[in-house]
Amino acid sequence: MKRPINILAAVTLPLLSLCGCSATKEIPTELPPPSTHEFFAPKPARLTGTITVADSVNTFDGHLTIHTYNIITGEFATNTTWPSDTDGSFDLWLDTNTPSIYIIKANRLSPRNFYIKPGSHLDISADKTGRHTIYGGELGRINTELTEAPRSQFADSVALVTIADSIADTAKLLESYASATETWRDDIEQYIASHDLLPETRRILRAMPDMQHAHWLMNNQDQLGLDSPDDFTPLKKVLKMDLYALAQRAPGGLIHGIAYSSLLKRLGSSDYLGSTDNHTFHARQYFKRYKHLLRFLNIEHSEMPVVLQLAISQSLCSGGMLEKAGSYDEAINMLAAVSDSYITIPEIKQELEEYIRRLYKQPYPLPDNESTALLRRLLEPYQDKIIVLDFWNVLCGPCRRDIKETEEFRKKHRYNDRFAIVYITSESGSPADDYEDYVSGHMSDANLLRLSDADYSKIALLFNVQSLPRQILLDSHGRVADDHFRISQIAARLRAMGIDL
Repeated sequence: MKRPINILAAVTLPLLSLCGCSATKEIPTELPPPSTHEFFAPKPARLTGTITVADSVNTFDGHLTIHTYNIITGEFATNTTWPSDTDGSFDLWLDTNTPSIYIIKANRLSPRNFYIKPGSHLDISADKTGRHTIYGGELGRINTELTEAPRSQFADSVALVTIADSIADTAKLLESYASATETWRDDIEQYIASHDLLPETRRILRAMPDMQHAHWLMNNQDQLGLDSPDDFTPLKKVLKMDLYALAQRAPGGLIHGIAYSSLLKRLGSSDYLGSTDNHTFHARQYFKRYKHLLRFLNIEHSEMPVVLQLAISQSLCSGGMLEKAGSYDEAINMLAAVSDSYITIPEIKQELEEYIRRLYKQPYPLPDNESTALLRRLLEPYQDKIIVLDFWNVLCGPCRRDIKETEEFRKKHRYNDRFAIVYITSESGSPADDYEDYVSGHMSDANLLRLSDADYSKIALLFNVQSLPRQILLDSHGRVADDHFRISQIAARLRAMGIDL
């Protein structure tokens, strides 16, 4: 049974009424290829909206979850918000570093896709069935255009079956998938020709068929028995695309499929790795297989294609190579040695350097963005102090346990002029009545910040806060000294930082 690819859920609302755009606005027919600085732009993105139910009680009961993805390091982040229990509205800031398509999920809510860019704002108004969705804000029009675009009528159903059990004739399967990809491509071109689309929409849509095809091949290559360069033609196409080929849903699946593919392992089998404690040497030898891959695909290159640079960066991070280096200095040396030959994009190198600082708990500065500016304003009363940020909420049992266990220490050092503990919670996470009752009984002496959900999410995304309790240690210069600090270690850590207790 055929099942359409779920690139974006379909809606059937008029274009201009959804985005509020003017029909007379002049839009360039094409855009130049994006620079790496434009594409890799780590900035918070704002997602607002309203989720309603189709009945007389116009509310939504539950929380929304969005999983974002760092395409450079391979790290995932979980972003959660609770829509208002009166009108279903929500306001959430997401930590994004590239344009991408993500999914909103919730219990009793049909998943919906949306396209988001760093530094931009998207507003979504929808009912819980997903049949009625209106997009607004800066990204309203492009989301509408992507939503109304043709979807594959075959490829996704094949991608999701167990190949060995379903189709024994792999040659026929490959031919059918390729044919379906071409049909989808033709449908997209017809859609583009018959609609006044944004250049960015056209660029993303035109990359979808080949990205999906290459993703499928790389994740099923062993079952398909792929061997010759011609078998990997879709991958070759993707490696030659510009950066917006990556502005898709879950591009990390393709990148991961390349990084850990049997093809890459086979191509690198001739490079001696051996047993060595020199992890930098091991990394340089290991990554030679990427040059072998380009020769195998007959791709001439002056520098490594961006998709392969990302596969290499993810091997360094989520693959554990930088951790195996054993120390901050050795990890930096490894990155420098690998970058000389394989990673030429400055923004990727910068993100990897920040990853190493976090990995080895080196003090690092917060990014120069709106979230950091907000945090600095909130912490002005504690300027020049060492600060422990404690993210909590009143309904969190482990949070209350930590608060109780450190109560005596907190009261004893309440007026210390060199450090402070600041507790941060949100309005939805700590409802007003519950919050006031708990604080009056247990935290009347504490430094407290109860923020709006929008401001809380801005601060939380600075540190990728996904679960509670979570403590962050800032040094007296405002740098992050430890982004996974344990409050139980506070006395020993403060003494190590030169504070007499």
